[in-house]
Amino acid sequence: MPFVPVRGKQLEYLDSGDGETPIILIHGAGSSALIWHQVQQHLENASLRTLALSLPGAGGSDAPDDVDDYNSDAYAADIRGALDQLDIHRCVLVGHSLGVQNVISTLADHGEGLTVPAIILIAGGACDFARPPVLGDQREAIIEGFRAREDSPPETPTPEWTREHRGLPKNVRHRLWNDIRNNPFERAVGQRLGELRDRTGFLLKLGVPTLIVSGDSDTVVPLERTLKMYLNLSPDMRFMHILHSIGHYPAAEVPDAVARIVEDFVKEHVA
Repeated sequence: MPFVPVRGKQLEYLDSGDGETPIILIHGAGSSALIWHQVQQHLENASLRTLALSLPGAGGSDAPDDVDDYNSDAYAADIRGALDQLDIHRCVLVGHSLGVQNVISTLADHGEGLTVPAIILIAGGACDFARPPVLGDQREAIIEGFRAREDSPPETPTPEWTREHRGLPKNVRHRLWNDIRNNPFERAVGQRLGELRDRTGFLLKLGVPTLIVSGDSDTVVPLERTLKMYLNLSPDMRFMHILHSIGHYPAAEVPDAVARIVEDFVKEHVA
């Protein structure tokens, strides 16, 4: 798999297909680029180029020792850095779960000179919650708390996880599960300690066609949270697709359906 140098790290990415405007796929908190495997296959067959990035600590990407490399501010800088290194200045951005926050942070804080004609946000909530960075004694207490309960996921995935990722080939599920098992301690801690910003005002002014996707059986980020983001978008720029009886990982549970949704939206809104 290829790698791109970003801010002193090597980040793994999976580049598939051909197309003038690449679709950038950003995974969630514990996952890796492999979660997009089948979506990429479908979109390649639709003559669209996709690029799935593994953020620090995910998949084959470098895993820094500093917990402050694992939060939305750092991830957003890494995403923009990867795009610049790959000479991508026009793209569609797609985020899943925490990847939604990371995509919005990329646009809000590192969007200058980047043209994004469409955005797709999957199972990511409303991005309307502000949390200051955790500092001082509280920070140390959280780090120690994580250390005290640190244990690896089991060698084989749970039946529930397998069901929620049933759309991936068995060998890809196995590789993705190993990626999850190999997540560094610092990744989980850093995502808990980092600052979150209320992006409500930014979303209202976004002015880009934005598709919100959610499963109505999502127990991680409930549908009502994702509906709230939809309502926070400009009425003439917002679109929504709800997947019936689907949980938090649509790209892995029903990848063909997700790919068709992405394909249709991109072909309608991206010239």
